[in-house]
Amino acid sequence: MKILDVKSNKLVESDEGIERKVASGEYAFENNAEIPVISPDGERGRIPAKDAAKAFEQGFKYVTKKQINQEATQKEYGEGIGAEATAGALGVARGVTFGLSDQALTRLGAMKPGH
Repeated sequence: MKILDVKSNKLVESDEGIERKVASGEYAFENNAEIPVISPDGERGRIPAKDAAKAFEQGFKYVTKKQINQEATQKEYGEGIGAEATAGALGVARGVTFGLSDQALTRLGAMKPGH
């Protein structure tokens, strides 16, 4: 998701405080982008970039990249310390074996392909 600092006309990396900055007109999303949000009622969805400022003023929250990644990890490995340890151990194994551990675990049936 590309976020633009309207004043400097430069792309911004951080999405911290994005709701306030977009609502104030300080930042904007790229045109035609679909913005991941959570409604005030807790419902997830996507809205057109042109509607983001008004939605944030009404209490919608932007779903950050970090949140999306955390949720994907929770979905794949579950929640809690055991799941975090599993995800961490797999990450270390990937680094040490240059990804060969994934192939071995997949062949043994301990991991689904593509994870």
